[in-house]
Amino acid sequence: GAIAAAAGGRRSSVRHLGLLGAVEVELDAGEWSALRAELDRRRVIAHVYPSRGVLVLAPALNIDEQVMEDGLGQVRDALVAALGGRS
Repeated sequence: GAIAAAAGGRRSSVRHLGLLGAVEVELDAGEWSALRAELDRRRVIAHVYPSRGVLVLAPALNIDEQVMEDGLGQVRDALVAALGGRS
């Protein structure tokens, strides 16, 4: 999908079970730091685990579908920005 495509050719995968999602992507330490900063700037609450190479998304169970879609777009944009793109 769009989030994996935003990884810019790096090895990545996206998986989910219900609303719990994980994005595995190969980033260096600086890119993980930039991703965390971009998510913070966009006010996206996510669990960032650079040592495991994974970003975990765990939204509230009562999240509105449009809010979820907007949030996933923000994650995609944050990843693009962290890798030097624009969004």
